[in-house]
Amino acid sequence: KTIRILLRYDDETVTMRVLSLPVRAPASLKLDERRQTVISLRSEGWIQEVADVTTGDHVRKGEPLMEIYSPAATSAAVELMVALGGGESVSVKAARRRLENAGVPAEAIDEMVRSRQVPKTIAYLSPSDGIVMERNATPGMQAAAGQVIFRIANHEVIWVLANVPERDLGLIAAGQPATVVTRA
Repeated sequence: KTIRILLRYDDETVTMRVLSLPVRAPASLKLDERRQTVISLRSEGWIQEVADVTTGDHVRKGEPLMEIYSPAATSAAVELMVALGGGESVSVKAARRRLENAGVPAEAIDEMVRSRQVPKTIAYLSPSDGIVMERNATPGMQAAAGQVIFRIANHEVIWVLANVPERDLGLIAAGQPATVVTRA
């Protein structure tokens, strides 16, 4: 907080000067939990390939993470191909919805519609920029529905949780600029 006082010196004219009182407080850095993304399957599947990413790596939105084989997604993709071919059993909209409900990424569905082919595996891409916080993917492993395979944390916003002593609370205000200095 900045305090303004009038100063008077014998040889100097009276002027406004700024006195600043620094507030020092220990703090910890924490990722904003609202900016974390979990990648999991909505139906049982097998991880065929995993991209060369591991915990601590930075990934960009749209970057490949893994290739999955899922019987439920394959079945829904076959229904989509039948509907696209003019089959009477199911509408294109319903087949597309079944793929979406199976958790198949929109990019993969669009590619199926464009190519008119059922892929053997489905590519899962990073939904956002961020750091890989958790990687539970190994080629060949079976993944259950709901199992966390990747957890990605966007680090554009980081919280600084400071322990400001009570005596210094009057010196800080919401929106006030701060300087954070880390030891490491």
